[in-house]
Amino acid sequence: MIRIHDTNKKKFERRIKRLIKKAISFGLTPPSYEWTGTDEVEIHDVLGPTGLFELYHIGELVDTPSIVIEGFTPIAVVQHESAGNIINMFPKTSVELPVDFREAKNSCDHCHTKRRRKETFVLQNDEDGSFIRVGRNCLADFLGLSTASDIADRLSFLRDCQRFNMEGRYDTSDRRIGIATYLGYVAREIRLYGFLGRGKASWSGESTADQAFNALCLKANRPEQADIETGIAATAWASSLPEDTKNDFLHNLRVACSMETCEVKNIGIVAAAIPAYERHLNREAEKAADAALPPSEWLGGEGDKIGRKLSKKDRDNGVSALPEWEATCIGTFPSEGYYGLTTICKFRDALGRVATWFASGCPDIERGATYAIKATIKAVDTYRGNRETKLTRVVATPI
Repeated sequence: MIRIHDTNKKKFERRIKRLIKKAISFGLTPPSYEWTGTDEVEIHDVLGPTGLFELYHIGELVDTPSIVIEGFTPIAVVQHESAGNIINMFPKTSVELPVDFREAKNSCDHCHTKRRRKETFVLQNDEDGSFIRVGRNCLADFLGLSTASDIADRLSFLRDCQRFNMEGRYDTSDRRIGIATYLGYVAREIRLYGFLGRGKASWSGESTADQAFNALCLKANRPEQADIETGIAATAWASSLPEDTKNDFLHNLRVACSMETCEVKNIGIVAAAIPAYERHLNREAEKAADAALPPSEWLGGEGDKIGRKLSKKDRDNGVSALPEWEATCIGTFPSEGYYGLTTICKFRDALGRVATWFASGCPDIERGATYAIKATIKAVDTYRGNRETKLTRVVATPI
């Protein structure tokens, strides 16, 4: 999905017209798009709705082409930043890139000279599967082409198309944004609406990264102090991730958050720091609880009622009535799906018993708080060797 602010519509149309011309000159199927509607969004400030609205244009991008180079397959663009490298894989690429490229200098494997390069291209040999990283000016000599700009422009064109698909928006601005400040806005969006990544945003609405970016630019929907502190803490955590991590996502996250500012094109990576940090806190809380408590047991059987009276039908079916359950929330995990936002809430009591509730939307549940819970046992299960009870129809009252 394409979602463009009204002030950026002409800029977008000029940019994609240039992409179409490039595709035709390269003999490729040009990308095409169509506008499908508009969306008006009310601007909020610290006092609430302002009565002012922003206009967004909604559309779809189709026919993203692929580049064919005789003897080689383009795999990725290595973006060289002061804190390290960010790896941008080309679309439709399933190859796992060696971790050595994460720390590779901005040199060329063909000419072996060091010069200031913002990016280098990773190609894979179709015969032996080996990788080589080549600078823009060496592509012609390495591949035996007549001009360097031919293949370089094709690869840049492919990357531009990828940005349309992955981001659902396009911003040609050279602005840089403060990472810790921006993550405060991201924390606010997640607290109120949950996290929506750019992959799912193509069918479910505007991504969290873009919502927070728009709020930052307009100075609207300002974050609260707790959100600002979360943004600062997430930045510190992400920048301190191990350099030798085998996970490409965590590597890119560490590099992006190790700088004070980032380019607009990298906000998708940076915004993911908040949910990643929340998952880290939840795992640490679970580890601490697991170490201090005995193995978890089920609360009861399927269909049993917790803190509720039984009907005649319940008694006839052998359903048990259990007392109201007192437990502490040990983690919340928002997840966007085809049917909207779901928040997974996990609870643990003083006996070490664990229960999970798949709540619709964003329930008012806070990690570390204790609740008196009324619910129905939906199912009993074993997760990672621990017995867990799945709850439904939950009413959680803070204690």
